[in-house]
Amino acid sequence: QRGCKPGKRPDGTENKRGNVTEIELDKSEVHLPPKKEGDPPADQEHSPKMLVEVTTKAEDPEGDVITYNYTVSGGRIVGRGAKVHWDLNGVSGAGTYTIVGAVDDGCGLCGKTVTQTVTIVQD
Repeated sequence: QRGCKPGKRPDGTENKRGNVTEIELDKSEVHLPPKKEGDPPADQEHSPKMLVEVTTKAEDPEGDVITYNYTVSGGRIVGRGAKVHWDLNGVSGAGTYTIVGAVDDGCGLCGKTVTQTVTIVQD
């Protein structure tokens, strides 16, 4: 992958990359309630229904400590590590949003990533 250089371990051997093996979402679809006159703008609302629990499984062949990294196409990640929440409050509306999980074992985000999607439906 771009920007990745083979890393060396303290004993001089090649550092094998850490990989994400799975991302589980507690829901794949989120429903926005119908808009009514006088409702606050979407970017000012906050609903627990717009939180998606994310559980990531990853491995490193040498057992190195890994740091989890997430990239989302909308919303934000709340928390750190293998279990986080994807907060979709304030997204621009209905559509499909993606999350990409990666891990860094000290040599960069070079291993296998996993992508999942959530569809937001306007009721």
